[in-house]
Amino acid sequence: AVADAVREFTGSEIALIPAGVLKEPDKDKKDDVAAALAFGSDGIVVVNVTGAKLREALERSVSAFPQSNVGFLQLSGVEASFKKSAPANSRITSVLVGTSKLEDGKTYAVAMPVSLQQGQLGYANLWENLPIAKRFKDVTLATVVKGRRVASSSPRWSAQA
Repeated sequence: AVADAVREFTGSEIALIPAGVLKEPDKDKKDDVAAALAFGSDGIVVVNVTGAKLREALERSVSAFPQSNVGFLQLSGVEASFKKSAPANSRITSVLVGTSKLEDGKTYAVAMPVSLQQGQLGYANLWENLPIAKRFKDVTLATVVKGRRVASSSPRWSAQA
């Protein structure tokens, strides 16, 4: 829900939200998306990312699987499949952006929290040197999801044995 809200707000093709900015909401706030934010004050940027860099980010996302990982990415606008038994850095088996296959040489507009863009939560040296396409003054994760309700959505990750 958070990734969808960020993608919708920014108008980007893709949004990535690391698990580390989310938390389990209080029982009485289970339906409130904003209550699931551990770092609601984090700003949002859109970065132009090549397909190859995006694939690298997805590999990092599943690198610790099946252990929990604060860097595991919540996806919007992209669906990824990975092979659980494959060695790290070769687990991603397919990636769709919308209905098209990810192209390594193509550039995609990817929305993300500023902390992720700066390399936190396991993404150091990945995209902090890439140019920021859009900054949103006075916009935070909390302001983007304010008033949103938790809704079910189709899975964006699929795992194979």
